[in-house]
Amino acid sequence: MDGVVSFLHGLGQMFLPGFAPPPDSPFQTDNPREIRIIRALAVCPRTREELDRIAGASNVPDAIAAMRRRGLVIP
Repeated sequence: MDGVVSFLHGLGQMFLPGFAPPPDSPFQTDNPREIRIIRALAVCPRTREELDRIAGASNVPDAIAAMRRRGLVIP
């Protein structure tokens, strides 16, 4: 799973402030809550309550919606 985290962090790709990454770039995040959600979903489907507990927040639906808007496909 460490490869997942390093891929998600995208530390090798830095963009200039004010400029969005190209639309075909892979999803990237350095948000610990988002990483916990993605890692949990990569293992198996989870309920909202499980993801709230894993993420340490009660707004997981908002976090998932934000990740989808940024291009991450979450069924």
